[in-house]
Amino acid sequence: MENRIFYAAIKMKTNNIQNFLKSMSAALLLPLALTACQSEPEVGSTLYPSEGDEYKAVAYIDNHLYNPKNSMKTVYAQAGTSPNLEIPGDTLRLHVKLTAAADKDLTFNLRIDNTKLSQTETENVQVVGDDAYKLERKTVTVKQGRLQSDEAFEVVLNDKSKTLLEMKDGGKGLTAFTFDGSDGIKLSEKYNTFRWELGKEVHWVNPNGTVDNLKMLDVHSYDVLTNYSMPGMELSDDNKDNYARFLIGTHKTSWLRVNLHEETPIAAIQLTPAGMFWGDRLYVLFMKEVEVLGSNDGETYFRLGYATCPFVPTAAQEPWNIVFYSAQPVKYLGIRTISTFSSSQENNPVFVSEMRLFR
Repeated sequence: MENRIFYAAIKMKTNNIQNFLKSMSAALLLPLALTACQSEPEVGSTLYPSEGDEYKAVAYIDNHLYNPKNSMKTVYAQAGTSPNLEIPGDTLRLHVKLTAAADKDLTFNLRIDNTKLSQTETENVQVVGDDAYKLERKTVTVKQGRLQSDEAFEVVLNDKSKTLLEMKDGGKGLTAFTFDGSDGIKLSEKYNTFRWELGKEVHWVNPNGTVDNLKMLDVHSYDVLTNYSMPGMELSDDNKDNYARFLIGTHKTSWLRVNLHEETPIAAIQLTPAGMFWGDRLYVLFMKEVEVLGSNDGETYFRLGYATCPFVPTAAQEPWNIVFYSAQPVKYLGIRTISTFSSSQENNPVFVSEMRLFR
């Protein structure tokens, strides 16, 4: 009798423990089940919902860069006062992606929507609209069962744009691109906008210009700073055997600098390579790529343009003419050497034998 009571007590205790464990398991699993029901796949996740799940595919655009995220910058140029814009080959390319495979073909359209820009973003820039761009492909499709559109949205700058032409030198522009989906597809709130930042420069150097019909300035109307940044006549004495030495570099003490005695409209600069010196071919150290700068006070310089020597210099010492689209009124000139015909290394030497200015 006592044994039966003892075993009954043990059985009751075992049942109580099992019931307790079941209750605890249910309590632990319930939050996980609720989380699974309420969670939505994050953008970029590879979760594939099955039929009956509450998950819905989210569409997004992503340039796959940490910085800049969904943005790009382009600097374009205007050729002097002409209507010609120098547009780089930058192209906006974006694929539409889904967080879950499409259950049918889904179509998306790209459009400009500058309401996506915040007030802070637009404080010091010009908001640029449709006129500045060519939407070469503005519709893409994500095929059934796919996570990404086969084709990408494609946008390029419009080289005939009135907006880009009228933007001031040094101006900055900003445009927001977004996209719309079909069939009520949900769009990511975080990854639905792409920003294109623009910068403009005016280049005054005319690569096809000549000095024909231009008047050469008297060499005594300006000073050329040569050795130790002191005025010298080495580049103005009509003697091609003499030369001055400069450096490849960004600091203005490395440049070929000219101080005019008064503000003068400069239409062209003529530079002549050095020749042979004790068997050394100094002409290979002539300027190949330069940046031409102007100033009104000798302290703050502004860019007039870049120029590249169109020929390889020889012992014949053929002069190179850098011609502007229109005369530039300046009191100071700076010619910064970016590279010579033998080097682009900072602080390497540059040799010039003669320099003339034209108006």
